[in-house]
Amino acid sequence: RLLLILGAALILAGIIFFFAANWNSFSGMMKLGGIEVGLVVCLAGAWLYGLERLSGKVLLLGAGVLVGVFLAVFGQEYQTGADAWDLFAQWSILIFGWVLLARFVPLWGVWLVVTNVAVALFVEQKDIFRGGAEINGYALLAVLNGAVLVARELACSRGVSWLQGKWTRLPLVFAVLWVLLIPVLASIVDYDQEYVFSLLIGLAGGAFIYWFYRFRTRDMWCFSAACLFWALIVEVCVARAVFEGSQGGDAATLLFMAMVTIGLFAGACWHVMKVLKEPAAETEKTTAAGGEKDV
Repeated sequence: RLLLILGAALILAGIIFFFAANWNSFSGMMKLGGIEVGLVVCLAGAWLYGLERLSGKVLLLGAGVLVGVFLAVFGQEYQTGADAWDLFAQWSILIFGWVLLARFVPLWGVWLVVTNVAVALFVEQKDIFRGGAEINGYALLAVLNGAVLVARELACSRGVSWLQGKWTRLPLVFAVLWVLLIPVLASIVDYDQEYVFSLLIGLAGGAFIYWFYRFRTRDMWCFSAACLFWALIVEVCVARAVFEGSQGGDAATLLFMAMVTIGLFAGACWHVMKVLKEPAAETEKTTAAGGEKDV
């Protein structure tokens, strides 16, 4: 499986760089026709092997990537003048049906990355938020990725088998925490009234993820990521207070911050290890139910 996925990824990367490196050597028909042939071959292979087999899903993933390559080449060849966000939005919409049919996590990942880029470029190029309010674009990305994370947890709770792997959760949690962290740190370093909306979403989202993966669904990787989120916030708060009250970055201030950093992250590690030894709520419920049944 690993070799199949890596081989498909390398072939797709090779196709993209092949067209980029030999752009002036091909006619428009060769560029577009070659990509279309590859797209049709991938779709035919996915239909032949079926979406119940990994090979069929990987071929459909290749078709999804080639859709984006075709849109990019088409836009460059005919100079459509479309904004960059428009290309990614079309790409996201066109492959969404395949994403639903495939039930394949890597294809969902490609779609989510493309959608995030489309939303980020749309906010930037259309000036949805101006001035200090530009930071609110991260709140939109947090809502988007958070909605996907919630959908994933609901699907797993209802027994959807292809999403049960814990590795499908951690990248989403990291993505959500990352876009939540940026506006919070920006508010600490250089506060602006326009940051309030994103600041509240960042703090509320970080607190919810900490609570959910500690008390509701025990996942120590995700819980550790939430602890790192709060440790970074406390670190920046302390650094802001210390450097504002001192005469710049002198040796004593830097030494103090080094000690604070060591103590803060050692405390975070101690907290994670302490929680690791606690029985999970789900385990307690299962044990209690089993005990009542035995009685």
